[in-house]
Amino acid sequence: MHSRWARKQIRRVLTLALTATVAIVGLVLLQPPRAELSVLCSNNSESCRAVADAFEERTNHRVHVVRLPTSEALARLQLNTSHPEFDVWLGGPAESYVGAARAGLFEPISDLPAVRSLPEQLRDPEGHWAGVYGGILALCVNTELVAPEDIPASWQELLDERYRGGVLAPNPLLSGTAATLLWVQYSRLGGVDPAMSYMRDLEGQLQGYVDSGTDVARNVARGGAEVGISFAPYCEAEQAAGYPVLVTYPQEGTGYEIGAIALLSNSSHPALAREFIDFAVSPPGQRISSGVLFQQATSSQLHPNLLEELDQLEVSLVPGDLAEASLVRPELIEAWARQVRNGVY
Repeated sequence: MHSRWARKQIRRVLTLALTATVAIVGLVLLQPPRAELSVLCSNNSESCRAVADAFEERTNHRVHVVRLPTSEALARLQLNTSHPEFDVWLGGPAESYVGAARAGLFEPISDLPAVRSLPEQLRDPEGHWAGVYGGILALCVNTELVAPEDIPASWQELLDERYRGGVLAPNPLLSGTAATLLWVQYSRLGGVDPAMSYMRDLEGQLQGYVDSGTDVARNVARGGAEVGISFAPYCEAEQAAGYPVLVTYPQEGTGYEIGAIALLSNSSHPALAREFIDFAVSPPGQRISSGVLFQQATSSQLHPNLLEELDQLEVSLVPGDLAEASLVRPELIEAWARQVRNGVY
């Protein structure tokens, strides 16, 4: 009898377990699928992730973030137009976005409230991208490796013998920071040929190239190079973390980036992507991003912001506009690859 009782109890437990399993599966199937937003990040990965985490908490939607340097990201987007991988592109200089918009890679976002509230010069007149942060191109110096009297103050000074083998630069084939570097030389020197002449001279000073401006600042801060060329916020973030880093702006003039964000065409979740963009551009979203990295806000509601920083800059800004920069950018990168990397000119 004990055996029959045991078998009866086992059958009962199994029946209850099966019923519970069916009920749980049924509840899962009845729930709407939880959308996953895919963001291509060309900003500092920690900044992108911070905004994504805050958005996840607000909406209960997962956000997948993939980090690629700007030029590599743009090439990937252009290559995969028939099989889109991402919903949003976040970060990287706006001139890359101008070219991408011209190629039809974006959907308009000008009707989003946060985008409409931006200063006009920090968003696309056609509404395809919006500025979400900014940064000024600078020299990042390790003060434990460079004596105070030897801190470089100009582009020309970087070519001095005392910096030979101690300078680090971003790779123009991959990095948006490097594209800004090429544009600055093109603008201040008056053309592609003089810009490439300077870049060939700079090549002789370099320890090497790294994939992004953030990597430049990180390497300099940790003693991997004496001087790096990067956006100032990346260096200032390392300084705030306690590393021996000083930021200087070249006397001949420098440039700046408007870090952009855009909605990619053929997004799998366009409504959710628009919600994410509106949050990222909003003052709360920008505050979260700049809390990770000391990038200047584009929102006039936050202080200090990019326009205020540019007004207070003690060196001149190179001439030119985004439309011109976006058209010249491929020519500059191609000229660098041919004349500097391959030595054919």
